[in-house]
Amino acid sequence: MNWALIMAGGAGTRFWPASRLARPKQLLPILKSRSLIQETVSRISLLIPPSRMIILTQAKQIDLIRKALPQIPKRNFIVEPVGRNTAPALALGALVVNHRDPKAVIFCAPADQLVIDAKKFLRAVRAGIETAKNGGVHVTFGIPPTAPETGFGYIERGTATFKKSGLSVYEVKRFVEKPKLNRARQFLKSGKFFWNSGIFIWNAAWFLSELEKAQPALLQQLKKAVVSHQALRKIYPTLENISIDYALMESAKNVCMIPGDFGWSDLGTWSAFDKIWPKDSLQNASRNRLVSVDSSGNIVDGDSKLVALLGVNDLVVVSTPDAILVARKDRVQDVREIIDILKHQRLEQYL
Repeated sequence: MNWALIMAGGAGTRFWPASRLARPKQLLPILKSRSLIQETVSRISLLIPPSRMIILTQAKQIDLIRKALPQIPKRNFIVEPVGRNTAPALALGALVVNHRDPKAVIFCAPADQLVIDAKKFLRAVRAGIETAKNGGVHVTFGIPPTAPETGFGYIERGTATFKKSGLSVYEVKRFVEKPKLNRARQFLKSGKFFWNSGIFIWNAAWFLSELEKAQPALLQQLKKAVVSHQALRKIYPTLENISIDYALMESAKNVCMIPGDFGWSDLGTWSAFDKIWPKDSLQNASRNRLVSVDSSGNIVDGDSKLVALLGVNDLVVVSTPDAILVARKDRVQDVREIIDILKHQRLEQYL
């Protein structure tokens, strides 16, 4: 059967001050009345029922996430003792699913991404499930790039090998980590490179066997960890902090890609809303009431407050009840530096 594995343990630090440890980005109603994780679960539930969805999160978030997702059985929530990146998280989830259903095909995705065209998205997922169901291949989704982004990893597309659900399935030549601007421009011009969405589909048993070849120590430790909650709490913090791209995908020879032209955004930083929120005549993007004079290209989240701009350009302004962020748009990737200072100054109430 088909299962979903939703990764919901991130802190969303680049989304500060709206995103906090106790209420991270995936729990925020950023675009609609429902939170991002509610939108993610609702979207995939058209293909996979809540009874076959596994939610991976952390202890500080579990109560809020359970409250947000009452349709998910309690036993389907997995609490990571600490964050250890996507390779340990996905392997842990796959072990749990494989124990319950040895023939499972797993759809894996972050909880906090935006998908505008749900119909196209579900068509691509169906194609991915059909491709992966018998094992032998990892399926990922490449997003057609619209700009030379340096904050995304890239996938180089090979030849089209077959079609599923009317969509072309391509071999993957290679994964490329976040490039410099000139190289990103070359990627965009070539037409052969796609943004790495971080969404995967694979046969659970086959994925685990491939991961055991690539990362034997990691998987052996995880097999010991899933025996009990006590073992998980003891072993999980000792695991290597490594992404699934580094751990497996970049070296794997049997990876294919389905283009994902379904209005995707990882909402990684505040700059993402430049293309999502409504804009005024001066190209200022905001979801709240905004007054602007001689100001253009700004992104504003006033948290229900009126924000007035006078003579400023290309800024990000974010207001919350206890903190305000003002940053240049070209520096929003560096918001984590503020988090580091808050930690150093022991200002935990703002984290």
